[in-house]
Amino acid sequence: MLARFEIGLRRVHRGILTRPIGCYGLSMTTATTTTTTTTTTTTTTAASTHPSQWKPLTHRLLERTKDFDARSDRFGGVSHSGKLQAEYHNLLNDWRHVLFKIPNNETEILSKSANSIEKLLHSIFDCISRKNEGTQCFDHKSNSQSFQKNHYFQPPPTLRDDVTTGIYAWGRTAVNDSSSPLRAEALFQKFEKNCKISRSSNSICRPTSDVYSALVYCWSQAQANQIASQKALYWFRKIEENKAMVVTSEAWNALLRIHVRQGKNVDKNLLTKHSILNDGYTYASLVEGWMDSELPYSSKNAYNELQRGIAYCIDKEDQMPALRQLILTYLVKNIEKGNILEYEQVMNQASILQENRPELDFFDAKHFLAVMNAFGARGDSDKVIQLYQELQIDYEQGSERFKPSYQIVVAVLSALAKKQNLKSLAACESLLSEIESYLLIDGVSAAGITNHAYNIVLDCYIRFPHVKNRRERVEKLIERMEKLASKHNNPLLRPDKLSFAAYIKSIIQEDKPGSVLEIDKILQRMENSHLLSIQPDRNIYTIVLEAVLARGEKTAILQAKDVMDRMGRCVNLLPDRIMYTILMKIHSLAGDVQGSDDVLNEMIEAYEKGRADCCPNEKAFVTAISSLKQLNREDVPDEAFRIFNKMVALYNNGIEECRPSMKTFGMLMVILAKSNHKSKLQMAQRLIYEMEKYGVNPDLTLLNWYMRVCTTITSSDLRQHRESWTEILLTFNTLQERGIANSHSYNSVFHACDRFVLDPDERYSFFRDTYYKCRKDGQVDRKILTSLRRFLSPKVYRHLTKLDPSDNTIKMKVYRQLNRLDPDDNDKM
Repeated sequence: MLARFEIGLRRVHRGILTRPIGCYGLSMTTATTTTTTTTTTTTTTAASTHPSQWKPLTHRLLERTKDFDARSDRFGGVSHSGKLQAEYHNLLNDWRHVLFKIPNNETEILSKSANSIEKLLHSIFDCISRKNEGTQCFDHKSNSQSFQKNHYFQPPPTLRDDVTTGIYAWGRTAVNDSSSPLRAEALFQKFEKNCKISRSSNSICRPTSDVYSALVYCWSQAQANQIASQKALYWFRKIEENKAMVVTSEAWNALLRIHVRQGKNVDKNLLTKHSILNDGYTYASLVEGWMDSELPYSSKNAYNELQRGIAYCIDKEDQMPALRQLILTYLVKNIEKGNILEYEQVMNQASILQENRPELDFFDAKHFLAVMNAFGARGDSDKVIQLYQELQIDYEQGSERFKPSYQIVVAVLSALAKKQNLKSLAACESLLSEIESYLLIDGVSAAGITNHAYNIVLDCYIRFPHVKNRRERVEKLIERMEKLASKHNNPLLRPDKLSFAAYIKSIIQEDKPGSVLEIDKILQRMENSHLLSIQPDRNIYTIVLEAVLARGEKTAILQAKDVMDRMGRCVNLLPDRIMYTILMKIHSLAGDVQGSDDVLNEMIEAYEKGRADCCPNEKAFVTAISSLKQLNREDVPDEAFRIFNKMVALYNNGIEECRPSMKTFGMLMVILAKSNHKSKLQMAQRLIYEMEKYGVNPDLTLLNWYMRVCTTITSSDLRQHRESWTEILLTFNTLQERGIANSHSYNSVFHACDRFVLDPDERYSFFRDTYYKCRKDGQVDRKILTSLRRFLSPKVYRHLTKLDPSDNTIKMKVYRQLNRLDPDDNDKM
């Protein structure tokens, strides 16, 4: 029981279980009853649809709305007005019933839905504007189609509720897009403006508490927006100020929630005034607020609020969802803070509650799913599998509410996929058989099954080591998906672009002659498909580009250009930052440095023209800089610093991803070390200064390259020599003080001593002392001994290393035997 009570802790923390305000309340009933018989039938069907069918329903609604929008310019016409009006009502009602079935993590679909609903509303607003400018439009007041040049067009009776739907739609997106509430407010303002234009005295043009509550909800979701709590309070006050309106518990809880999550205080008078509205969700917000605060006795106060909330909810059936969230909020906050004792105490309390009151139904399969996803996110695959086994046992013992769902099987598959061994792969394949053996038999369950599980297994075939016959396995599974989709009349089971991505990767990994032609055939099949789920996206073309890069053929640049051309020609896509970066690497490996630089400039230009997906980053600039390493020209450092300066300029203009890090400075230092530039020392010193400026601490590798820069200066000026020797000693001493000097560090300092120290005694003394330190640190290797044999006289070399200076083959085994007993470090010749 204790294990099972970790019900979706992460889910609650993200606010997914928070109840939407009123779920439209009574106003939605009004909207349904005022429409035609056709509308009522459509609504009933949509409402009774199984929740797992939200995706096909939503996609159909998006297509229907798109089609309606294309014809809405005739909304005011005599021949089409009534038909379009009925279609408008049907669409809005269908949207009402599907909107809150879309999961929170489906951000793209939620955004498309909000935009679609807004377009529907704008079609009405445009009709109002056109009619009152003398254009023909549907007359609801007389229920006839005629020119109404002398009468103002009256908005439809459901408009207020339709606008409420639009506001809620933007509220669904506000968690991920904190600007969404501004879109909702703009919609509300458009509603007010058009009602004034229509000069309607009808109550349908007066906002109700439902409209304002929707705006409160919308702002309560936008935690990342700094003014969210202030704006939520503003719209909440609108309800308070109107004596004809009633503040609901849902609006009150939404207001509290955003204040808590933004760490804002709630007016004490407000808390007292609306205490009668407190319910389980209120207590959950109060618990969250206390746990997030750093006030004295915050944990104790949170525990007290928890107990009051439990006492309030326990005997109220409608408060069961709030009770679950209340307890889970307390648990997750204590886990975050590491308060294990408090966590276990409340876990035990909840366990006893469940045993004494089984009718409360604290647990079901959805809760298991949330827990599995949480464990999966932490990489605890074994725990996910264990929970799945417990769930199966409960279901087999007769607990129907614990029937494993398709989503649960997908969660287990995702956990197994992280193990990356053949045993887990066999388990994945077994789970696919389970899906087909009992989930696909059930008509309701089958409707909700998609290709997600199959794509996970396809990805396992590609990523897992030691998998034999990858391509054959991929081909068979894709064929299996197509047969199942046809057998069960479920298009969602068909292979999609992710499936074909795995297919392409399997061909690439097989690396057999003719693979290029096979990949080309798959691309053509995808490009010619009329299904959006199969048409290739940038990810597909990126995979092909990466294959071109990996093969490294002489014609790689031409192949890459062909991929880019067909992407624009066939699916009308432009390259993004990832693709531009791969193109730069392809040009670089082909020795086309200018081509790499041109691609970088093209990407920057695309970004400056508004392409956010082409926003340059450090990786792109490092790729461009690294291509210069191939050139054997004195001006290479100048070119490298030109690119570096461009990156810094973009960072200073607000592109945070262009902030230089160790990768950039390291690449520039390598280029300087390998160049013959006259000012390489000054340029390297500038890099060290720039690193301090950006708070980047040089690591061992960079400092070793810096020492090499100092050692390889081309100037014959003795002052430059002394400056370089001083820099080398300072750097070497820093490495020794940190205890990180390695054989490369010692080798560099030996090279520097040979070049810059002219006095024989000073030279001998340095070589001797430094060699003994190197040997003590265990850093003597073949390169060190080779350098010493080159720089020292045979007599000194033999004395220090005990090796024969005439022996050209340095054997480390012999060296270790001869130097097993360390000589006195102060021994002198």
